[in-house]
Amino acid sequence: MALSLPFRIRFVLSLLLAASVSLVGCGPTQESAPDKPAAPATADARTFEPIEAEALDEAAVAQRERGTAARDALFASLLQRLMAVISSSGPETAIAVCGELVPELGAEVRKEHDLKIGRTSFKLRNPSNVPPAWAQAWVDERVDEPRYARADDGTLAMLLPIRLKQECLMCHGAVDAMDPKVVAAIDRKYPDDAATGFAEGDLRGWFWIEVPAAK
Repeated sequence: MALSLPFRIRFVLSLLLAASVSLVGCGPTQESAPDKPAAPATADARTFEPIEAEALDEAAVAQRERGTAARDALFASLLQRLMAVISSSGPETAIAVCGELVPELGAEVRKEHDLKIGRTSFKLRNPSNVPPAWAQAWVDERVDEPRYARADDGTLAMLLPIRLKQECLMCHGAVDAMDPKVVAAIDRKYPDDAATGFAEGDLRGWFWIEVPAAK
């Protein structure tokens, strides 16, 4: 039976939160196949110092705008691609495709916007999504507001919260309330998944972004 348009939209939005990113509960916040957590190829020798949003100078505000634009671009690209997958192949296929789309689209966004962008959480679906060192303490604290840090090379680091919306519960809610086909698809793709058991409005995780200084 064909999926109704409202269901397709709700499912796509839930996948976007799982894949990307939220984007505030399946929408932008204001202000990959699973593997073992990937260690950085080289240690990051930079020093990051927290900075309040109110203390951002003109250059840093411009960096923040670049980071926000990159996050929004990633969301829009995922939405377009996932709608096509849902329409042609169904939601179970879309769960698997998400793991392939996110690295591909993330690489495009990184190149276009000249920055680094990723997702992390205290309850990971993809265990590769560990936070960068500068964000670890904030993740441990489960901060629920945007956080910023400035590196000694001028990079602005951003940690943007993700909150769960009702539509996202079909992939992140109580397992016994989820569609068995969706649960099976998640189990196949992410056997060590920890990203269930959330309720509407819960903090799901964060986008982390590193925006280099203008050249």
